[in-house]
Amino acid sequence: MKLKDITSIIIYLSIFLSIFLINVSSARDTDKLKNSFIIIHQDGANGVKKLCDDNAIKYKFREDLTGIINGCSLIFENNNDIEKVKKLPGIIKCYPNNLHSEFRVLFSDDITGVANAQKINNLSGKGVKIAIIDNGVDYKHPALGGCFGTGCKISFGFDLVGSGDVYNPIPDNDPLETCNGHGTHITGIIAAEDKVFNFTGVAPKATIGMYRINVCNDATTDDLILKALQLAEAEKVDVINLSIGTPFASWSETPVSLAVSRLSNNGITVIVAAPNNGATGLFSSGSPDSSINVITVGSVENTKFLSYYLLTSCCTDRKIIYTTTQVTLRYNVNTLGPLKLVLSNNSSNPENDACSPLQGNFTGSYVLIRRGGCLFTPKNLNAEAAGALGVIFYNNDDTQPFALDVSGTNIPSAFISKADGEFLVGLILDPSNLGRSITVRFPNDTIVVTNLVSGLPSVSSSWGPTFEMDLKPDILAPGGRIFSTYPTFLNSYATLSGTSLSAAYASGVTALYIENLKIRGISSLKKNPKQIRDIFTYTSSPIKMTGFRMPYSTAKQGGGIVNIENAIKMTTLISPGRFALNDTVRANYTQTFTITNIGKQTVKYQMSHIPAVSVRGFFNNVLASQTNLIYDSFSSQVTFSTVKVTLRPQQTEKITITIKPPSQLKAKDLGLFSGYIGVKDCSTNQLHTIPYLGLKGDLSDIPVLSPLPGQPFVATFNGTHPQTDLVQSAVFTLANLGESNSDSPSLYYVLGFGSRRVQVTLINSQTNKEVGVIYDSTFLGRNGDVVGFDQHIFDWFGFIGNTLVPDGSYRFIIKILKTYGNFNRSRDVITWTSPKIIIDL
Repeated sequence: MKLKDITSIIIYLSIFLSIFLINVSSARDTDKLKNSFIIIHQDGANGVKKLCDDNAIKYKFREDLTGIINGCSLIFENNNDIEKVKKLPGIIKCYPNNLHSEFRVLFSDDITGVANAQKINNLSGKGVKIAIIDNGVDYKHPALGGCFGTGCKISFGFDLVGSGDVYNPIPDNDPLETCNGHGTHITGIIAAEDKVFNFTGVAPKATIGMYRINVCNDATTDDLILKALQLAEAEKVDVINLSIGTPFASWSETPVSLAVSRLSNNGITVIVAAPNNGATGLFSSGSPDSSINVITVGSVENTKFLSYYLLTSCCTDRKIIYTTTQVTLRYNVNTLGPLKLVLSNNSSNPENDACSPLQGNFTGSYVLIRRGGCLFTPKNLNAEAAGALGVIFYNNDDTQPFALDVSGTNIPSAFISKADGEFLVGLILDPSNLGRSITVRFPNDTIVVTNLVSGLPSVSSSWGPTFEMDLKPDILAPGGRIFSTYPTFLNSYATLSGTSLSAAYASGVTALYIENLKIRGISSLKKNPKQIRDIFTYTSSPIKMTGFRMPYSTAKQGGGIVNIENAIKMTTLISPGRFALNDTVRANYTQTFTITNIGKQTVKYQMSHIPAVSVRGFFNNVLASQTNLIYDSFSSQVTFSTVKVTLRPQQTEKITITIKPPSQLKAKDLGLFSGYIGVKDCSTNQLHTIPYLGLKGDLSDIPVLSPLPGQPFVATFNGTHPQTDLVQSAVFTLANLGESNSDSPSLYYVLGFGSRRVQVTLINSQTNKEVGVIYDSTFLGRNGDVVGFDQHIFDWFGFIGNTLVPDGSYRFIIKILKTYGNFNRSRDVITWTSPKIIIDL
């Protein structure tokens, strides 16, 4: 069915990528580009190629990455050749070429200071170059200039995928977006100038470039991201916007993380979206958002938003707002109606509603289904199988995200609130309505809705800190329910949600700040990414947590909501702009910072401590989900070397603070404590707030290998999920290797926390002698689902190097490095030995 051509239509989509996918996804070796590696050599790409050629190693060359990480990416004819390459002279580091599938998808300007920056300070981003790395842009959109190239708003860029895909790219010079809408939406947030709805992006006069790195919803790869970064640097951009990454891989040493840190060191401000995995609780950051020198941006809810609504036949004065999906987008739910609305069953609040095939014939009707018991997709499929025209889901718990995730179905769906759903259930079950149908229709109209959680951190926005206890995110920016441009072939406009939008907003804010630097001309303020991050952090506005008279933990909000008005008018330079205190064992609770008066008048400063809510999220040896976190008003004690200081223009003073963690937090609970060091400019009453974060206890006490029952285990490979668990031993013939019915073993394990290194060796079960290393990987992320549906999977097809093992009885030994451990110290390594694996060829 084709999209109806409706001018100026707004499709309301709410994308919280990965929240609803966590329970069905697992990290297996196929999450890497097959046989492909990124290799760093002292002589760059040429050094790698020469080594391979000299040693008769067959390969296909992918990308020259000398300019960004002094290396390249290759695809080996044999995956085991990488072990040979690692041992060759001049090799510095080898990484698997990971696949990245998570894109971290303007009333809010009054809470960020953007409106005043544009109107009062006349800032527009003019003269600032921003590179966006995404899935392309519909530059034909009138609000985005309608053209591409010199003289256009979208003036530069490149398509690294072209008419091919990420596995076989055919690059070209045209970064036009062909589907999805993600890149077009964030481009509009940064720089749109729209005449239809009369809105502008944050920095409407900035010069924009787009580097297209994937096709539609497909994944992309490390090397394509790195190549895009390299091209952006060559273009001499001021800002890079990146909103794709690997969830839960909260390390700063991955190839992309290292590259963006290097770009920051070289003067390019890199803005990275935090993941959308807040529902999984603490330590849900990823890569490259955990990179040390970037500005990592989480999401805060918009103040108001545009929404479609539905009407019932009985109560046309009650407009019920709904969210929908791209499936619905393609089938135009808003043009349908009136349609009969029925319940999937006659219960008022059914558990597991529509998780099983529906009983009865629902042809020609819309089905009202309660959330819960299973994912949205199987519910939708069951309704479709029963003949329904579509589905209206209603929430079972309004503390859960107001977001819908449905895929692989042919009927549209909408999602409404718990209160509205129960209202519709009551209408249908009302005895006075027996014998007459309740119908619904979906007008092609929108209303402005006040967001009831306006200005609060988005539920979906991920928590820090990183696995190395760095303080992330750095700041928050509007990302919940943001209106912006969408491809013209997808009806031109959309309201979306996600941290991608927050990063785009922050990129626009950065452009305004850099433009203002040129205007102010203060020598001590420079286009220095670290300084910009510090200034954004301590001039942001911390958000107070509902039910507490204290701010949210800095692990959720960093410095708070970015405020460009505060950033451009401040006359106080503070360094550093945050304190990551680590855990109790490794902490330094005595810290220093400097205050410099960069204004023209003498200023008196007053120091203070603003404690934030403490958070506990480690119970029964596993990290808890966000809904099970425990918040406390426990606060640290802070002493200052001085609480008052007077500084003449250009004078600097060093302040020493000592932080004492809350005594109420117990080390065994591994709770997070945080807060802000206040520095008040008494002449303007502007309060600067420096965030800090620490952990009470020893982080290495968190079990890296999950203690869940039945984990790890070995099972028969079938390409997706285990068929049979292995108890004592099992026989494998290694038939159909690599196929979905391969008779080969797979190792399943759950990481409760990230590990710097995981190695699997094969031993002879009769002699216990090592046969060889069959898997060795670094910087692995934790699994997102605490109940074990999300797993790491290693598939073994019977080879040691390039040699197939002979018949025999073997075992896997998996070695997992503990937090802060040394792989060469046995006490720092967790070891698990599998049951017997009998190979019978």
